[in-house]
Formats: sequence, structure tokens, C-alpha cells
Amino acid sequence: MHYLRIFLAGFLFLTISCAHRQKTPFAHLYGEKWCTGVYEKYSQSYDGVYEGALMQTKTSYALLLRQGIPALERLQSRNTPFYIRLNRQSGRFEIQRKVPERLTFTADMTEEDRKIAQVEFEEAREHIAEDYVDVRRLEYALNGLVEKLAVTRRVVSQTENEIFNLVYMREMLEQGKLPFKLPYQVTPERYDQVLALLTARLNNDIIELHRIESGIIAVVLAVRATDASSGSLCANIEAAILAVVEDEAAAPPRPSSSIPYGSVFDEQLATGDELIEKVLKDPAYAAYRKARRNEGPDPLGSVLSIVDSVYGTNLAGMSREIRNLIEGEDVDYLAMIKFASGFAPRGSAIGQVLDTAVTLTETYRKVVSTVEKAESLAKKLKSPDPGWLVNRAEALKGRAYNQIVFFKDEAQKKLVHEKITSTNLFNMDLGSVLSSIR
Repeated sequence: MHYLRIFLAGFLFLTISCAHRQKTPFAHLYGEKWCTGVYEKYSQSYDGVYEGALMQTKTSYALLLRQGIPALERLQSRNTPFYIRLNRQSGRFEIQRKVPERLTFTADMTEEDRKIAQVEFEEAREHIAEDYVDVRRLEYALNGLVEKLAVTRRVVSQTENEIFNLVYMREMLEQGKLPFKLPYQVTPERYDQVLALLTARLNNDIIELHRIESGIIAVVLAVRATDASSGSLCANIEAAILAVVEDEAAAPPRPSSSIPYGSVFDEQLATGDELIEKVLKDPAYAAYRKARRNEGPDPLGSVLSIVDSVYGTNLAGMSREIRNLIEGEDVDYLAMIKFASGFAPRGSAIGQVLDTAVTLTETYRKVVSTVEKAESLAKKLKSPDPGWLVNRAEALKGRAYNQIVFFKDEAQKKLVHEKITSTNLFNMDLGSVLSSIR
């Protein structure tokens, strides 16, 4: 009986140990090839996500600049209000136009009122077909951006968890409790270096994806602010996209997918070690580790599923603030731009443009709030001193207070237009994209 208890205790220990022991990832490799293979698999997976996000956003930006802005300006010129909303059920942007089905006169109308109503009705009906094409192109560009926004947010969140997983793996390695057996000719010291290098690499990927993400948010919100609730200048979109282009041009080249060596190796290793120390002190990491206490770190993490995860739109992956801004009907447009400004990376061109927009809009609102009548407002806007000349056209009809101001004066607006039209976004072939829009 005594020997039986010893046998059962030993069997139970082995069973528990085996439950936490997992198959070695990339078991067909060994030695340095295994180390470089693990690093390259991570790098190439995230390279695919980054390149895909960059290409789709560029296409959407080019479509907005060359087709969307002229379409928005035409829609703004109509007497028919239009609204840009994200449908919660479909997860897609829809542009709604309130086209009158019939001409209606009321008893209190004067003859002049009836003539005006007749003209507005005929104008609204006259451009239905043309506006339909414009709306379809706008929706296509916006939905391309919101889809990539949802995907990018999900990948950023997943990458943050993956960094936690790498740090957890390093802890287990140091304690001699790695959940798999290291391959032949791979020392714990070398794998420790790989984990630190991957941590630095993934953190860099998060920074670059966040840059793309913040640009999308700024452009989408600038587009949304052009609808009938605000009537902000369509040129604001040009300013936002130009900042995105400038940030991309200023970004350092993407690192090689191969494991670094020489001075780059030393630099990335030190960066990875520093990041790991920060993660170990992060309460979010403690919560992550506690949640996986009975499972341990995942040997493969999200590497094999990262590419599969980038397809489709999952709005639940976005933050609640972003969803509220693009879904809500009664939005404070200044609060919207403030959010975008706070989300943008500090020191970036898009961050600077949005910070300026917040300052100008706050000043503009102060001017508007001191005016009791539209006629008084028009007089103030004609003054070159405050610099509101470029926004005066849409300052009437009750929308003045909601406008977002990106420009100090007409000269700045013209300069932004000249710069953006000289970028390669105006050389992209959009033929296949336009033919696919029905």
C-alpha cells in the first residue's frame, strides 16, 4: 500500500508536469536557425499587417482627395442636408440625404417663400443621380478606413498582449520552467536574447501601427465634421491627410525581418531589456499573468494567428470613445477633435495639426458665442484680424458654433492644398477601385 501511494504520487506529478509541457515551436529547426526562424516569423507576420494597413489607407486617402472632397463640396452646396453616420448593425458608414419626396406649401407662406421652396425642391431633385455616385464613393473610402481602423486597433491590442506573453516566457526561462524543451544547440542565454529582441521589435510595431491608427481617426473625424451638423471646410481633410503623409515620410525605415547584429543588435537588446523591466512593474502585466496562472505562457503566442485576425471589421475591437464619436448623432465636434489630438503621438505632424485645430476652434467659438445674430457674425468673419475668412461661407444657418477650424487664413489653406496635390496620392491608379464602386 505504501508503494502504491508513492507510485500514484509520482504519476500525478508527471501528469501535471506534462500538462504544462508543450510542443517546441518550429521543431523542424535547431541551433541558430531556430533562433532566427522564431524572430523572422514574428517580424514577417507584423510586416504583413503593417504593409496591408499602409496600402489600404493610402488608397482611401487618395480616393478622398481626388473624389471625396469634390463630392463633399457639391453636397455642401445643395439645399439638401446630408449626415455621415456609422450604422451600428452593419458596422459601415452611411451618408444619409434628406431629399424631399414632394413639394409642400404651407398656408403662412408668402409668394416669395413659395418661389424659394419651389427652387430648393427642384435643385434637390435635380442632383439625385449625381449625388448618389458621390455618396457611394465617399462611403467606399470611409468604410475602407474604418475597417482598417478596427483591424489596426485589434492588432495593437493583440501585440500588447504578445509582449506580456514574451515577458512571461522570459520569467519562466529564468526560473527553469519553460513550457517546452529548447531545441538542440539553443542555449537559455541565446533564447533570452531572442525574447528581448522580439520585445523591442513588437514595441516598435505598436508605435508604427499607432501612427497609422491616429491618422485614420483624424481623417475620418474631419470628414464627418463636413456634414450638415457642422459644415466645416472640406479643406480640413486635406490638412489631416497631408500631416499623415508627412509623418510617414519622417518615420524611420522598417527594420529588417532578420535578427539584428552588430551595433543594432546591442541597441535593440538594451531596448528590449529596458522594456521588459517596465512591463514587470506594470499592474496590467500582473493581471495578465494571474489570468494565465494555470496555463503558463503560450509558446507560439499570436504569431500563427496574427494574419488571420486582420480580416473583417470588428467594431468591438475599437475603444468605446472612438465608437461613440463615429456612431453618435449629437456629437460635440470640438470634443471630437480634442480626442483625436490626445490620441495622436506627441511630436507627430498629425498631433501638431490637431492641436492647432483645437486652439483655433476654441478661439473661434469664443467669437461666435459673443454674437447674437448671423448678420453680426458675418461682419466679424469678414474682418481679416481674427483670421476666420476661410470659414465664413459655412458660418451661417445655425452651424457656426459646430465648425472645426484648421486654418488661420486663406493663405495657409492654399499652401496645404498645393502641398497635398503634389504628393504621390494624386498619381495612384484608382481605376480598379472606381470601377468596383456600384
